[in-house]
Amino acid sequence: NIFKLVFCLTLLITLKLWANQEVGLPFIKNFSPREYGGHTQNWAIVQDEQGVMYFGNGKGVLEYDGTSWRLIQLPNKSAVRSLAVSEDGRLFVGAKNEFGYLEPDSIGFLQYKSLVPLLTKEQTNFNDVWETSINNDIVYFRTSGAVFRYNESSSSIHVWETDARFQMSGVVDGEFYVREGGTGLLRENNNSLELVSGGEFFDDISIYSLLNLGDDKIFIGSSTKGLFVYDG
Repeated sequence: NIFKLVFCLTLLITLKLWANQEVGLPFIKNFSPREYGGHTQNWAIVQDEQGVMYFGNGKGVLEYDGTSWRLIQLPNKSAVRSLAVSEDGRLFVGAKNEFGYLEPDSIGFLQYKSLVPLLTKEQTNFNDVWETSINNDIVYFRTSGAVFRYNESSSSIHVWETDARFQMSGVVDGEFYVREGGTGLLRENNNSLELVSGGEFFDDISIYSLLNLGDDKIFIGSSTKGLFVYDG
């Protein structure tokens, strides 16, 4: 009868609506390039102590405070490939032929401060800074052909160059590591980059992650050979 028909239709509609609910899934908000005012590609993301988020964008650094977006462009208007926040809250930036940090102006708006003037003219054509890593007051900017070590205390830069290729770097348990193609996994020792014991294992294996596992062990992820634990 008509009552049973209405009941069945109501039940089907209710089940349909219930099935369409994404129960248990997190709320996701998508921001289009038109909304955030930048390039379609974003290469890096960090968050400061105040909860403000920063994105390495194809047009510069995007600043998002949860309400509004702001684009901070670099002097050469290059894409920003890497970001890192120091313990004192300073945001360091790695881009194409450019690296530096953000500092507030007289009214509190962050502006870009370049560190490239600390280099010689011959050192300035270094292309993309793919990784920016921080170890206390030391900041490392890694490109394919060089690693730039910036000392905040002395405002000085030390440069390591390679004829091969620096492919991956990072700070693990207070020490800086970098992989050099054809050589293997290197570790900083004073002003040198030295092959770690057994590091030649990675002479032809690309590394894409370096994580601290504790107990003096490092978790290493490669693209083709799997996952490794290095114990020194």
